[in-house]
Amino acid sequence: MYMAKRRWKAAASFFLAAALTVSGAELASPISAQAETRDAAATYYIDAANGDDANNGTSEGTAWKTFANLEGLKLTAGQKVLLKAGCTWNEEKLMIKDAKGTAANPVVLGKYGEGADPVLNGNGSPWLDGKISVNSRKKEDVAVVHVQNSEYITIQNLEVTNWENDASDLMGEKSNSVIYDQSKSMLTGILVENHDAGELKGVVIKDNYVHDVNGYMSQNGTEGHKKGSGGIMALVTGGNTESYYTDLKITGNKVEKVCH
Repeated sequence: MYMAKRRWKAAASFFLAAALTVSGAELASPISAQAETRDAAATYYIDAANGDDANNGTSEGTAWKTFANLEGLKLTAGQKVLLKAGCTWNEEKLMIKDAKGTAANPVVLGKYGEGADPVLNGNGSPWLDGKISVNSRKKEDVAVVHVQNSEYITIQNLEVTNWENDASDLMGEKSNSVIYDQSKSMLTGILVENHDAGELKGVVIKDNYVHDVNGYMSQNGTEGHKKGSGGIMALVTGGNTESYYTDLKITGNKVEKVCH
């Protein structure tokens, strides 16, 4: 089990990037205006096969289809975002911002139903195509699952990949000694970010399977700002406020075939 009791300060990052198993140590039009009036104990369901973003998302029968409605949604203690087991989302980014659970009632990002864990295939962050050039994308922008400035939140039971196959977005370095070509972007599977938010407590990443991430890997000491691709990352950004994680736990995840 990895357990962070003290501080990850601004401009520092922690990542699990090698092939390993960690053991031991929850755009349709944005609807932020509705977010304030939703049930404080709500569970939001997302079903890639049968959902509809025009639904309210608060029951299995009225599930959303994509992650678009998460924009502007401020999750609070006891609330959940659940993805349907057996479903797959391709080329979509799942982002949660400013979720505030409690120790007794954390926010949960996970799955519902029987069957295989839901799969999120980033495929090299195409959601940024036409917006930000490949060489200029920040590592937090190209994460498939991105949880920013949130505390007492559990991320669990997801399968996540982020493999770039577009030749124009690859470094073109594959050879006899290089088995897998790497992306020009610092791709990541699951990333939690503290951006000038001070202390964030109780973030838990557990029982996920993260694999096939071919993000850019810095090859010399002059590229410190380009380090941080990987399977699972905890990142502290900003610089205006001393910021860190307390009781960060990364446990029971399987991580393999990822950059580092």
